Amino acid sequence: MQYKYLLILSFGAFILSGLQEVYSQIPSSSESSEVNLHWDSLIDVTRQQKETTTIEARKTLDRLRGLVEGTSSRHYLAQLQLLEGEILLEENLADRGLAKVTQAQSLFESSRDKPGLANVEDALTKYYLRSAQYAKALTHVFQGIELKEELNDIRGLALSLIDVADIYWYYQRFSESIEYANKALKLIEDLGASNELAAVYKILSESYLEIPDYDLALFYIEKAIEVKRQLDATPLQLAAVINSRGNVFKYLNRYDDAIADYSEVLRICDSADYRIGVRASSANLGHVYLLKKDYKRVINYKLQSLEIQKESGQIQQQAENVMHLSEAYAGLGMFDSAYLYHVILDSIKGMEHAQALDKLTNELSVKYDTEKKEQAIASLNEKVRLQSLSMILGSALLALSLIAVFVFLRLNNQLKAKNRENVILLKEIHHRVKNNLQILSSLLSLQTDHLVDANAIDALTEGKNRVESMSMIHQRLYSGSDITSVDLKDYIGNLCRYLEDAFSGTFKVIRIEDRVKYESMDVDFAIPLGLIINELVTNAVKYAFTDRSEGTLTIDLFEEGTELFLIVADDGQVLLHSSSEAISTSFGSRLIETLSKKLKGEIKIDLSHGYSTRIKFTRYKKDD
Repeated sequence: MQYKYLLILSFGAFILSGLQEVYSQIPSSSESSEVNLHWDSLIDVTRQQKETTTIEARKTLDRLRGLVEGTSSRHYLAQLQLLEGEILLEENLADRGLAKVTQAQSLFESSRDKPGLANVEDALTKYYLRSAQYAKALTHVFQGIELKEELNDIRGLALSLIDVADIYWYYQRFSESIEYANKALKLIEDLGASNELAAVYKILSESYLEIPDYDLALFYIEKAIEVKRQLDATPLQLAAVINSRGNVFKYLNRYDDAIADYSEVLRICDSADYRIGVRASSANLGHVYLLKKDYKRVINYKLQSLEIQKESGQIQQQAENVMHLSEAYAGLGMFDSAYLYHVILDSIKGMEHAQALDKLTNELSVKYDTEKKEQAIASLNEKVRLQSLSMILGSALLALSLIAVFVFLRLNNQLKAKNRENVILLKEIHHRVKNNLQILSSLLSLQTDHLVDANAIDALTEGKNRVESMSMIHQRLYSGSDITSVDLKDYIGNLCRYLEDAFSGTFKVIRIEDRVKYESMDVDFAIPLGLIINELVTNAVKYAFTDRSEGTLTIDLFEEGTELFLIVADDGQVLLHSSSEAISTSFGSRLIETLSKKLKGEIKIDLSHGYSTRIKFTRYKKDD
C-alpha cells in the first residue's frame, strides 16, 4: 500500500491524465472499480499530504477537482468537498473548514453514502482531537465506529479504536487507552505490517509509559519502529515513532539517547517544514534539558514550542511547556520571569476542562460497551437484533445500573481530582520551602564574607551546610513523582558531593565514599538522617584532619532485620578526635544525639581502625 502511494505521488500528473481519459470513455451511469481505485488512492494521498504540507495538498485538490467536475459521481464530488474542509481545518480556519465538512456530510446523507459519512466522522474526530476538544472527538469517533462495523471495514475500525485509545490517553485514563488499543490489535495483528499496526504499537507504548511500565513501553515502541521500517516509511512517518522512543528513553533516565532521538526528529521535521513535529520535538528536548538542569537550552526550546502552538492554535501540552519555562527561569535565578510563567500556568484550565467532560466520556463508553459488546467488534457481522431484544427485557435493570455507575464514577472522579490538587499543592509547598532554604543559605554565605573571626565563620558555614542538607530533600520531593519519600542513594550521594566541595579547598582535599544499600525513606525520617550525616562529616573534617592536607571518609547505610545502621568513619588521627572532645561538648554533637533519639538511635564509637561512629536506628519507617 505504501509503495502504491509513493508511485501515485511520483507520477501524479500521469495518473490524473489517465483518469481523465478513462472518464471520457465511460458513460456517466456506469461504475468502474479500477477508476474508483485510482480516485480513492489519490484522495488518500492528498489526505496524507495535508498532514505535512497543506500547500501541496491544495494543489493536488485543485487538479482533482478539475477532473471530477462535469462527471456524475456524487460520491467523489462530496469527497473533494470534505477534503477541502479537512485542509482548511489543518490550516486552523475552523469556521470555513467545518462549513465545508457539513456540506460534504449533507451530500453523503442525501445519497446514503455510508463510506463517505464514515470519512466525515474521521475528519471531525481528528480536528477535535487536535484542538483538545476531547468530548466532541469521542462522540464522532464512536459514530464512525458504528458506520465502519456496518461496512465491515476492519482497517477503518482499527484506526477508530486507536483514536479512542488516543483520546483516553489525553484524559490520563491509561488503562482504558490500553484496553481499546488491544481491541484494535486483535483486528489487525494477523494482517501483516501496516501503518495501523505501527499506530497500535505506538499508543500502547505511550500508555504503558504513563502507568508506568517502562519495559513494555520500550518493547512496543521498538516494534512500531520495526513495522515502519518494514514499510519503507518516509522520514516524517518514521520521525513520529522515533519521537515516542525518545519519550521512553527520557523516563528511563537515558538522557543522551533521548536527546539523540529528539534531535533526529527535529532535523527531519524542520527540513520538511512540518511545524507540528518541530513543536513536539522542541518541547521534548526542552524537557530533557530541564532534567539535566541545562536551563538556557530549556528556555530556547520551550519558547520555540510555545510560539508554534500560538501560530497553529494547538494547545496539547501547553501547560507543561509553561510550567517547564517557569522552572527553568527559577533555576537561572530569574524569579520575575519564573513568576510570570507561573501566573500564566494558573490561567490554563486544562484540568478543569477534563473534569467537566469526564461525565460524557463515561456515558459514551458505557453506551458503546453495552450496545455493541466486545463480540460485535470481533466478528463485525453481528447484527443488533439480539442486542435490541436484551435491551428491551432488561431496560429497567440497566437504568438502575447506569444510575449506580454514574454516582460511583462521579464520586470517584471527585476523589481523584481532589488527590491531584493535593499532590500539586504539596509539590508547590516543597518547592517554596526549598526556595526559602536556598535564600537562607545565600544569606548565610553573604554574612560569612563579612566576618573575620574564624569561630564565627565556622559556625555560619556549619549552619549553611545544615540548611543545604534540608534543601536537597525538598528539591527532590517537588521534582520527583513521589512527594512523601526520598531516594536515599540519590540524596546521600548528592549530599556527599556537596560536602566534598564545601570542605575541600586550595590546601585540603576531602573525599567521601558513600555506600548506601537502603533505597527509600519517608521525608520525616530522611531530614534528621541527612542532618546527622552532615554533622558527623563536619566533626570528622574539623578534628580528624587538622594536621593533614587530605582525608577520606566512608559512609555506610544498610538494613539488617528490623534495624538500620549508619556508619561514618574516617582515616584521621584518633588522638585528635579524642582530645577535641567533639562528641561530648559541641553543638553539632548535641544535635546528633537529639536527632538520633527521634529515630530511636543508639550511638557507639569504634577506635579500632581509625575513628568510626556507628548508629543503630530502630525507628526509621512510617509504621514504626
